[in-house]
Amino acid sequence: MITKVFSPKIFLGVGMALIVFFSFTYFFIQRSNPQKFPGCSSKNSRNYFDPSQTAAIWQNQNISPLLGLKNNLSVDKQRILGIESQDKTIEINLSRKKLIARQGDKVILETSINIGKYVNSPQGEFSISNKYLSVDLSGGSGLNQTYYYLPNVPYALYFQPEFAIIGSYWSKSFGQESGFGCIEVPLDQAETLYYWVDSPSTSSSPGTKVVIHSQ
Repeated sequence: MITKVFSPKIFLGVGMALIVFFSFTYFFIQRSNPQKFPGCSSKNSRNYFDPSQTAAIWQNQNISPLLGLKNNLSVDKQRILGIESQDKTIEINLSRKKLIARQGDKVILETSINIGKYVNSPQGEFSISNKYLSVDLSGGSGLNQTYYYLPNVPYALYFQPEFAIIGSYWSKSFGQESGFGCIEVPLDQAETLYYWVDSPSTSSSPGTKVVIHSQ
């Protein structure tokens, strides 16, 4: 009887083929299944920028990922903006697609935004419960051309577990409906908001108030 001995190269080749097959299958399923949750729950959240992320997808199309943060604000400016005060409010007008940040009667920032298209952005009074320098987002569905994979979404300010104010590097314009309910803000304004808002809400601090309405 002749016993055939398979070389390690054959086993290695079969193993690699299986890894590629299952990776492709998982990716296809992820793109084909419709998003089962509203908003933009993060897959990964962190307080740093991840330079290893080199690919991004928006509405089934490959786009250029964010390759780094510009850091337009100096450390001193960040510190001054970050002085905590209980009279800070972020107002979001869904009808006008505008965001206004106020400290008392003073307008700190006003900008056009994108609001939810496939899922309505929530209305009501909230407070910033978490803030992250960057998060990874994915969802939508390849079946209706809404699939997205967006790494390093910057300056994420969560006011509900599924909803946040986020800096958008994939939006070509603002003042429109886009995405699954999160509030998309131009990057420069998102950076200012990120350093301006108070620390996330705790038992001793309510966090910066967010008021969202459509009047």
